Amino acid sequence: MNIFKRGLNALSSAVKAALKPNKTQVDDLDRDQMPTYYESNARTITPVQLKRLLDDADKGDISAMHALFFEMEEQDGHIFAEMQKRRNAILTLEWSIKSVKNPTPAEEKQAEFIRDYLENISNIDSLLLDLSDGIGAGFSAIAMTWDYSDGKLLPYKFDWEPQSHFKYDIQTNEFRLLTPGNFEGEDLWPDTWIIHRHKVKSGAQARSGLFRVLAWIFALKNFSVLDFAEFLELYGLPIRIGKYPEGTTQANRRILLNALASIGHNAAGIMPESMNVELINAALGSEDPYLAMIELCEKWISKIILGGTLTSQADGKTSTNALGNVHNEVRHDILISDAKQIAQTITMQLIGPVLQKNFPDVNLGRLPYFEFDTREKKDLSLVVQTFDQARNIAPIKADEFYEQTGFSKPSEDDEVLQASHTAPASPFFMSQQPPNNALLHTYLPGNQKCSCCSTHTVALSQNPPLDDEATSAIESQEELDSAVRGLPSKYTQSYDSVVRKAVAKLKEAKSYEEAESMLETMMEEMNQDTQFNEAMSQALLVADIAGILSVDKESEISDE
Repeated sequence: MNIFKRGLNALSSAVKAALKPNKTQVDDLDRDQMPTYYESNARTITPVQLKRLLDDADKGDISAMHALFFEMEEQDGHIFAEMQKRRNAILTLEWSIKSVKNPTPAEEKQAEFIRDYLENISNIDSLLLDLSDGIGAGFSAIAMTWDYSDGKLLPYKFDWEPQSHFKYDIQTNEFRLLTPGNFEGEDLWPDTWIIHRHKVKSGAQARSGLFRVLAWIFALKNFSVLDFAEFLELYGLPIRIGKYPEGTTQANRRILLNALASIGHNAAGIMPESMNVELINAALGSEDPYLAMIELCEKWISKIILGGTLTSQADGKTSTNALGNVHNEVRHDILISDAKQIAQTITMQLIGPVLQKNFPDVNLGRLPYFEFDTREKKDLSLVVQTFDQARNIAPIKADEFYEQTGFSKPSEDDEVLQASHTAPASPFFMSQQPPNNALLHTYLPGNQKCSCCSTHTVALSQNPPLDDEATSAIESQEELDSAVRGLPSKYTQSYDSVVRKAVAKLKEAKSYEEAESMLETMMEEMNQDTQFNEAMSQALLVADIAGILSVDKESEISDE
């Protein structure tokens, strides 16, 4: 095994030596000869031209299609705004590095190494944003620059490369880098690229991005925009007709035509006296058809990118806060999908190569993985209230409470918040209530036992010392309890028997009216029970005497 590890270390060192730091595959390319932009005007693309470049992309020649996609996002403000919403949503998520299930010590060490590396990358947000560019294009290419840092070989620079610089090999399902003079492209250098393939729909690679769906809508919208511009140029202007005599030369006809055009723009013009101009009436029409088409296209764009329209449009007719919240939920589903795909790419194409170049025994099937926290924020007051109610139905783990609220579970050394002694404790945090003698429990401080049971009462904070009034109340209650316990057993047994029968009867009642009727019947029976009446009389007499003695005692205390 040691020989095998030494061999792996030697191979790892050879790879490190072979890899040239501060060098990427695109560093020496002549950027001026690379097809980054669409050759024609994207706003005036015809259906025939669009179909041709999409067909070429299906055959692997994706350069022209992605050059058009680049122009679409830049020239259409609505597409740009909606794509920014979707892409920037990734940056709002917290991320972390998770270890595999039941990790070995070596795997824990690898996870900690990656965690420390990624948390110290200053441009991690730029990397995430560049990877999200694959949402529209179908893929995003990032060139990595490696270098040594404290004896470790690590990527420290990530450069986005335009998708139009690549060719797609249908046979191998791989991308090739286009270079000047090489239209077939060259193989990508291993471990120097992150190629994030983002699938928003199933199918061939060239058809997997959002912009493939948006291309036709972009063209239709721009037809209406150009027509609307022509309409605005002519709207309100009169129809101008020039008349010239027979036999007028071609040169004089041109003079008349120029005069008509000059009248339209400058409200002035000159022509021979033999010619005249007739103004018939102002141009009629409405802008509604053009604007309706533009608005319809933008609604389609919003639905395709965000999954809904109400989160991006507020026209006062269809947009409401409630419906907008529903659409935000749809956007959250899309956000989860985007986050999972990007996280998977980072795990396999960044974390994997980094570990392989710095650790000799890396199991690619058990890599520490990159994970976004896509949980929706919850109303904490509602969560606590739900737990408070649910605890009365079934036992609940405390760990689930911490997980749902997001609070961290305190350790033994942590300083924790304490409830004020003036605020009543929430029943969710009270494990047991003393069953008897509520008056004693009101005044017992700290952690004491009451005289009637073995249950402890535990204060969240230390109560102040008892005053004379509290002490007197406790003593009076104890005297009354002692006096009642001094009654003959036949009286207490009679009382217990009647009470038990009453409780048993009331449990059988199915309504308030039925319970009231039962109580009336039991009252008649109790009035005929001589022993019960005698017991009640004795108990009331004892209570009266105890009350008189208590009042006299309080008077003596006040006189002192």
